[in-house]
Amino acid sequence: MIKLISCFLCAGIFYTACKSKNQSSSVAIQKTTSSDSITKPFNDIDTSISSLDDSLYHIIESLSEVKNFSKRYDLKKLDKNLRIEIAQRPDKSFPYFWIKVGVVDQYRFQPVYNFYITKDYRQILYLDTVNDDSLLTLKNWRRTRGW
Repeated sequence: MIKLISCFLCAGIFYTACKSKNQSSSVAIQKTTSSDSITKPFNDIDTSISSLDDSLYHIIESLSEVKNFSKRYDLKKLDKNLRIEIAQRPDKSFPYFWIKVGVVDQYRFQPVYNFYITKDYRQILYLDTVNDDSLLTLKNWRRTRGW
């Protein structure tokens, strides 16, 4: 029984390796809101995403950290994609748009950066999850990282 299971595992690993070799080597950017049931690839975004969402994506995509994300984490080699997700919108108790930037593969989304954008789009803040979940300005965050 153990030999049979081992054979199936080896066959599955071999199939996955062959399949990933035949896939395109480009890294796709995926944009989604947390309420979307599926992730929408960058090139296939339908018109139901509002211009407000497009503005938020544009703001985040323009950050140098996001522009260089794929290179820094070598996503092509890892067979993963960059994903930008609107995790939360402003309401009476929460005055920000919460945007997550991270890595997605076929199994899960792993956020790497958490940005907050004020309702009036005047300020972008970084949620420092390593140091007590404090909010930092981009300038202060970059200074702490040495960028």
